Amino acid sequence: MVYDPNQTSMGYFKKSVEHKFGIEVKISNNPQKLIDDADIIVCATSSKDPLFPGESIKPGTHISSIGSHLPTHRELDEVLINRANIIAAGSKEACLNEAGDFIIPINQGKLDSERIINIGDIILGKYKGRDKEKDITVFKSVGIALQDVIVANLAYQRATKNLTGMEFEF
Repeated sequence: MVYDPNQTSMGYFKKSVEHKFGIEVKISNNPQKLIDDADIIVCATSSKDPLFPGESIKPGTHISSIGSHLPTHRELDEVLINRANIIAAGSKEACLNEAGDFIIPINQGKLDSERIINIGDIILGKYKGRDKEKDITVFKSVGIALQDVIVANLAYQRATKNLTGMEFEF
């Protein structure tokens, strides 16, 4: 299920995913119903304000927020952040510098930055992941430059191998 306030974008996304992956994508015009029914919510917007009230998230839900990467913008409110049993970041350092989802509640005294852990530390077993079925988990990523360099290099290698692409002088 997908929701986008921009009907054109939502329709394009639906067609693109269905064509590329051969799966049916259902669209919804009721974002609150999606939130009520979802076990996993992925937010990928440039929103300045939280997308939904944190108290509306049911126990056991996982939320990934990969959009809004400015200190003044956020997809998630402080209610949700504080309800989360686990708050993981792709890079805690990057999120504390760029993610309004964390910066705003920290500056308001509504979030202790010590609650935020790097996702890598969960993967390495330094911290527990979800402990109970009812745990609410949040993952925030703003991306890191190293990821951009790796993806750019991969694109370059493929373009070179396939003799495609364009050359630009800097």
